[in-house]
Amino acid sequence: CGTHYIIQNMEGGVVSKYNVFMPSIFSIVATENNTTVQITPSIKTNDGHAGRIPYKITLHQGQIYQVETSSTDAGLGFTGTQIESLNNKKIAVFTGNRMCNVPKSATTGNANNLFEIAYPVSTWGKRFIIQPFKSGYVDMVKVTASKNETKIYKSGKLLTTINALESYEFFANESNLLWRHPSQLRYINT
Repeated sequence: CGTHYIIQNMEGGVVSKYNVFMPSIFSIVATENNTTVQITPSIKTNDGHAGRIPYKITLHQGQIYQVETSSTDAGLGFTGTQIESLNNKKIAVFTGNRMCNVPKSATTGNANNLFEIAYPVSTWGKRFIIQPFKSGYVDMVKVTASKNETKIYKSGKLLTTINALESYEFFANESNLLWRHPSQLRYINT
């Protein structure tokens, strides 16, 4: 649990081959009563909150607040959404997708639901070593930055520079990954 989160998930809102809306989702769980949480969604939510406009909610111990992407933002995800406990009370955050394609360009055989526990920004790292799976269709890495001017290096070579709340995706191979500011890494094999 923590007090500040930046959501990282795959693009959701995908209309599957069954013509069903599949949103990106996040859930917040309070650990104490009277927990005031500020949410700044990266895109419009299904309950009408506009993207990049903060709003507040109050939760009590054990209460859950769940948000899905709006159907008008089909194909987008909540990556870059900020969630902060304003009165320093710990919260847990879960994020994922009802269904998404990995990689996004895949059109067959790769649609799955993806859910995970989000990690507080205070736990994010600067160095990762990855080893691709022996078998699988895709080994993909997604990095989300907590600060501006986050330079992403792969085996000593600069790949790109991203700013706070932005993400960068690339295909993995045996690599030593490094960046200057704490960032979150998601490693997916399909």
